[in-house]
Amino acid sequence: MRIFVITFLVLFYSCLAWAELPNGNVTIAGDISISSDTQTMTINQQSDQAIIEWNSFNIGENNTVTFQQPSSSASALNRVISGNPTTLAGALNANGKVFVVNENGVYFTPTSTINAHSFAASTLSLSNDNFLNNIFSFSSSNQSLLKSVINKGSITTLDGGFTALLGGAINNEGTINANLGKLGLGAGKEITLDLSGDKFLQVAVPLDTASTVVDNEGNTLDSLISHSGTTNANTIELDVGSVKNILSQAVNIPGSMVASSAEQKNGKIILSGGGTTAINGSLQAKSQGEITITSDHLSLNGTLDVSDDLPGSMMITSNGALSVDGKLLANSSSQKGGSIKMNASSFQQIDGSVISANGIEGGSIYLSADNIMSSGTFSASGSTTAGGQIDIEGKNTIRLLSADILASGHERGGLVRIGGAFQGGYDLTRTEEQEQTFLTRWGSIRDLENTKIVFVNDGSLIDVSATTEGGTAVIWSDLETTMLGSINANALQGGSVEISSKDTLRYLGLQNITIGNGGHLLLDPKNITIGDTAGSQNWSLVGVIGDNYTGANDLDFFGENVSAQHSDVYFGERAVISGDGTKLAVIGKLQSTYKAVYLFTFDDTNFSNATYVGKISDSLASNTKSLTVDAGTGGFTPIQLDLDSDGDRLVVNTNGNSES
Repeated sequence: MRIFVITFLVLFYSCLAWAELPNGNVTIAGDISISSDTQTMTINQQSDQAIIEWNSFNIGENNTVTFQQPSSSASALNRVISGNPTTLAGALNANGKVFVVNENGVYFTPTSTINAHSFAASTLSLSNDNFLNNIFSFSSSNQSLLKSVINKGSITTLDGGFTALLGGAINNEGTINANLGKLGLGAGKEITLDLSGDKFLQVAVPLDTASTVVDNEGNTLDSLISHSGTTNANTIELDVGSVKNILSQAVNIPGSMVASSAEQKNGKIILSGGGTTAINGSLQAKSQGEITITSDHLSLNGTLDVSDDLPGSMMITSNGALSVDGKLLANSSSQKGGSIKMNASSFQQIDGSVISANGIEGGSIYLSADNIMSSGTFSASGSTTAGGQIDIEGKNTIRLLSADILASGHERGGLVRIGGAFQGGYDLTRTEEQEQTFLTRWGSIRDLENTKIVFVNDGSLIDVSATTEGGTAVIWSDLETTMLGSINANALQGGSVEISSKDTLRYLGLQNITIGNGGHLLLDPKNITIGDTAGSQNWSLVGVIGDNYTGANDLDFFGENVSAQHSDVYFGERAVISGDGTKLAVIGKLQSTYKAVYLFTFDDTNFSNATYVGKISDSLASNTKSLTVDAGTGGFTPIQLDLDSDGDRLVVNTNGNSES
């Protein structure tokens, strides 16, 4: 196994470095002349291509380096060979393409400004032959130690140009404005830039599994690509390749990205690679823009937005878990809503999160995962004409827990399918009227894989209502459907609703369905149970854990030496129970700001003798039953959690960090 050490650079030179200009130059190819004084350097390039090797390529804070090139298509490769990193603290200007390659690191201070037609900084090498033949294939010559590129300054490139930061790791805390050009951030061992193709940046060889990945002080890195700054371009691409399990987060985006439209070119944001991607900031692609994200695990806590007068599309793919605690928006105020597609192994949507494709006509939302749990909102409503289409396809289970699935319209309600298509897509007996209202009127629609189990709780709402013509709602499973929620298909001409299963339907509360005159309700399982909750499920209340519950099997939680100094204490935000049913972990707020994970045990699987055993929190909420977590300035803010089968291991996902 190879070990890769990735280091972030800090400015450790003496104060004299601030007065530096590049020095020790040798021209390898091209026609170059250089003139300079104490604070400025002018590099006159007479040829279309030039290669210069430098002993150092540093620019002091008050200094300026200017490349005067024959045209915007001219390019200059600047390679540093001394073994020391490059620090850019001043200004670099160019009317063509400038490449700065230093395998020992490139660091842009907050005072640095880059203005060029195109600009690339890399800690991966680029050979002379490849450069002269316009093959921009970068690779690391040192396979055991890769350095990083850090930008804290301002980089501006022109329309039709590009900005690329390439290396073992990339950290952008500054501003990158590629205008209507391309922006690429890549982390890997071999990376290729295609200046004319559809795929601008591609990691050809990712980092191997590493046992040590640290910064210059020996601290473990948070991510291979971190973007806490701001970027603007027509096309934005981030890539870490198929990297596996190197860091807790392969890509971390707490900052903002905007992909603006150019003539005949819609804004695009493309994030791809293995590992875990966390987006806590904002991604925006304008004017029929596109956002495409592919990762092993995805945490979307910020805002992804392709909304516009002409809304765009979103394609989200996670090979593992996909968690949504933010907003995914494809809305339009004057046109049909956009398109959102999501594929994952498991999907969890948190209360308060929104996935929407609203417009004067509703757009489309498609979700496919093995297991789905949603407490948020799906919305594809139409304000003027028809509601849109929402398909939720779960191969094993779908659980809607106080979720809102909204596809209402004005002239006609939309189509909502949960767990499968009409009659599960099987060739079953149906009337011509059922064929028309459930199928034909929707035109060509995708096939859906049937879910085994669907559970819809009594806090969930499915809305396909309209003023004129109600829409269609289908809830299907191959094994068991439990429907406790509400469905609204009301209109002057009522809508159509199917609640069914190939095997067992546990339907409770017909009073929760509103269809309207002339509507259709189909209940067509192998077995059906209709009645109250207790009668159908044999459920019984064992006890309650909470404030001031004093029944025989209740636990007065806040009487167990748990601080409750404020009136706004929210307990039970998330809960998970161990596989053996004897341990419980619950997320709740101590005060209006501080959160904690509370731990309980039971004597048996009947939840007997609930006992509070302690909590996990940060130092702001410590007491004798606490495990204190040093979460830094951001505080300990858990959003998800899970226990293993016997409850002796707990994993907590926080906003920006994972604890275990």
